[in-house]
Amino acid sequence: MLHGPITRLTMKKALIAIDLINLYMTKENFLDRAGITVLSAASNDAFLKVHEREKVDLIVTRLDMPGSIKTEQLLKQIRQNQELRKVSIIIICEDRPEQRERSK
Repeated sequence: MLHGPITRLTMKKALIAIDLINLYMTKENFLDRAGITVLSAASNDAFLKVHEREKVDLIVTRLDMPGSIKTEQLLKQIRQNQELRKVSIIIICEDRPEQRERSK
């Protein structure tokens, strides 16, 4: 039995790597049905700038995104920032041991 108010948690904004956006942007896709605003970025630098500005709820990125900072550094910066760390992150990588290890 639950006591107290029940809060429904819904995501409102997703930030997706530009080269992955076509996977999510089909007609009547699940993001649209859920009412999620989709933003995109082409580099880790752009990911950080957009997330700082928009405070997205979900980030979908690749482990080998281009930019002046590596994906691992981007994620470290996000996790160390109290305002930016409240985000779910999905990292897409190749199915190779070194890629899996880097994505941990």
